[in-house]
Amino acid sequence: MESLCLSCRALALNIPRNGLVTRRIQPAIRAFSTTGSYRAVDNKKKAADAKRKLKQKETRKKKKFATYKLPDLKDINKYSLVDAMQYIKAFEVGRNPSQVKFDVAIRLRTKKDGPVLRNQIKLPYAVKTDIKVCVLVPAESKQGKAAKAAGASLVGEEEVFDIIKDGKIDFDRCITTPEMLPKIQKAGLPRVLGPRGLMPSVKLGTVTDNIAASVKAMMGGSTYRERRGVVRMAVGQLGFTPEQLRDNVQALIAQLRKESNALLESSGFNKEIFDVVLSSTNAPAFSLSGDFRGNNSQLPKWDKLPILENLPERTKVGGILYRTYRQWAKHKAAARGEPIQHVPPPGPDQLNKAKRWLQRRIQAKTSTTGQAQQVLTPQLNMA
Repeated sequence: MESLCLSCRALALNIPRNGLVTRRIQPAIRAFSTTGSYRAVDNKKKAADAKRKLKQKETRKKKKFATYKLPDLKDINKYSLVDAMQYIKAFEVGRNPSQVKFDVAIRLRTKKDGPVLRNQIKLPYAVKTDIKVCVLVPAESKQGKAAKAAGASLVGEEEVFDIIKDGKIDFDRCITTPEMLPKIQKAGLPRVLGPRGLMPSVKLGTVTDNIAASVKAMMGGSTYRERRGVVRMAVGQLGFTPEQLRDNVQALIAQLRKESNALLESSGFNKEIFDVVLSSTNAPAFSLSGDFRGNNSQLPKWDKLPILENLPERTKVGGILYRTYRQWAKHKAAARGEPIQHVPPPGPDQLNKAKRWLQRRIQAKTSTTGQAQQVLTPQLNMA
């Protein structure tokens, strides 16, 4: 100790150089057990592993269901357009041709997350000719007068706002000008028009400066929107000829392909047409093969078909002809002791047998022989 210098002695004795005595510095020692710290580390590790596994599971799920599920076309019967129309007409016997619509569903091969196809199209043959258009512009303005001349059913500003707020919406389309959008937003019309799909939009072409041209285009136009990878739209009335329906379907497919190509060039998002299905208001769906006429197809005179009108209820034993066919098929299956679970689409032979069966039932269950029989007989000879 004596050989050390003054600084070393002070350090060794824990005595400051100024001579003041202080307490000895003790080393820091944990006053608690360290077992808990190890347990906390383990819990953090487990939480991180669980989070990583959950993220991997979600990633695998997204990769697995990136696109909408599509059926195998090998297991689906394909029909030409004429054959599909014949079957659908059999389902719609007794219906008013001007009230029943041909609907087409175009299934797309596309991803779930991404832009959708949504637009309006003017078909070669208008399906709905009584479309009412509302124009939100001042009635006495130049645009308002042009809209009235073009055939708009409702034109105005504040007075039309009040009608819409009251829920009295008696129109199918709504268009306006860019200058009117702030007033429409301020009036709160998006809350009323939005859920009904009537809110004017620049993307849909319902916000435009050329009001007259838009009204004329909408009078015979139709709108469509992709939902869950499928575009559905009415493409014809039941009284349409096969040629008219073919032109409308081709126009819609061409429009969708054009929009898909534009979408692919702009954003790299690919959409392909996978299947085209034709149905009607009361008939099932028939997948189209792409052919206009099959090998055994016959073109009936669709525009000369009679309608079952003013027919007594008791003569409508089988209802629509297809219902009669279903009853006939189930009757035959039960006679053979083979309960039938599903009735396939009828062929020409089955329809003829069902029609003869219906005639026998009518003769047996009704005594009406006047006008009702005269109207019913040519209707059954349509195929």
